[in-house]
Amino acid sequence: MKKGFHIGECYFCHQGYVYFSEAVQTKQVFLKCEECDSEWGSPEGFKKNELADCSHDAKYRPLTLEEMLKHPWRTYVLNTQDLDQ
Repeated sequence: MKKGFHIGECYFCHQGYVYFSEAVQTKQVFLKCEECDSEWGSPEGFKKNELADCSHDAKYRPLTLEEMLKHPWRTYVLNTQDLDQ
């Protein structure tokens, strides 16, 4: 099952990947761990555990290919083969 575009393994739990996500209600883009639900507001803060939180609403979704290609954070995507589809 394809989960979307990720920035790498979670530095907080070391159990899952951190995906580029969008809050359904607010449309805010953020990073979210698939395992521990930690969130980061930017790729620059991703490796800083003290910046992790869980503040977004419960409903979120992964960015689509079209959205990721247009987003400035696309340069942080590690599974870039998925961007070439």
